[in-house]
Amino acid sequence: MNSKKKNNGFTLIELSIVIVIIGLIVAGVVGGQALVKQAKLRSVVSEHNQVKLAMNAFKLEYDALPGDFNNAFAYWPAAAQGCNAAGTGAGVQAECNGDGDKQIELASIGGAIESYMAWKHLQLADLTPGSFFPSDATAVATSDLNIKIPASKYTGAGITIVYDDLNSDATAGDGLTSGGRVLNRNVALFGGIQTDGTDMANGLIFDAKDVQGIDEKIDDGDPVTGAVVGVGVAGTAATDCIDTAPDPDTYNLDGTNTATAGSGCAVAFEL
Repeated sequence: MNSKKKNNGFTLIELSIVIVIIGLIVAGVVGGQALVKQAKLRSVVSEHNQVKLAMNAFKLEYDALPGDFNNAFAYWPAAAQGCNAAGTGAGVQAECNGDGDKQIELASIGGAIESYMAWKHLQLADLTPGSFFPSDATAVATSDLNIKIPASKYTGAGITIVYDDLNSDATAGDGLTSGGRVLNRNVALFGGIQTDGTDMANGLIFDAKDVQGIDEKIDDGDPVTGAVVGVGVAGTAATDCIDTAPDPDTYNLDGTNTATAGSGCAVAFEL
């Protein structure tokens, strides 16, 4: 009687099918991750639009900018309205009013830091959700977002409203690096949170490629001009975000300048 050995291995066709299936799964996972990231980046643009709408509504109602409003105490003097440090005791005028110079500054103005008061004023005007405590002594670590500034939907990022000309690394102690940019305007700054004493969104969170994508979608794609600009942040060189070697400057995508190039960006939107 003839006997045949059983072949328990895979045929080339079967192996090919398995490889194709694995490839499809990997492609699906990678593609899904890319879609999730793009959705998160779109949420940053949407949040900026919401901030800008709230700012414009505040200006129309009070003829002033939130945080910079030099008559805020007249509208919100009571402790229940929380214009003071932590909503306890009587409201303190010096810690409620800005100086009215149209610049929402990070420097202390009569006991108030306008950049933090901006969110408090928007809250008191019912133009943004949440409760903010601009004089809270708690350092703004990632877990402490929504105390002085709100958390972004982009994981780990916060949103700071601040005036910045970005022509000096030491401007108002904001921890930003200039890379040759001069803004001279109020911006919504999206970035990671660092406990470096600035208590603002000035930390590494975006790759240069991410910021370039946002810039190209809604502005001119130039990292140093227009309504959207890339910003080098505390703890990194300005060239990590912006490559200043070519003329004009470009987003630093190739990692030629430093070991951490291309990954040291925040993004600033004109308000």
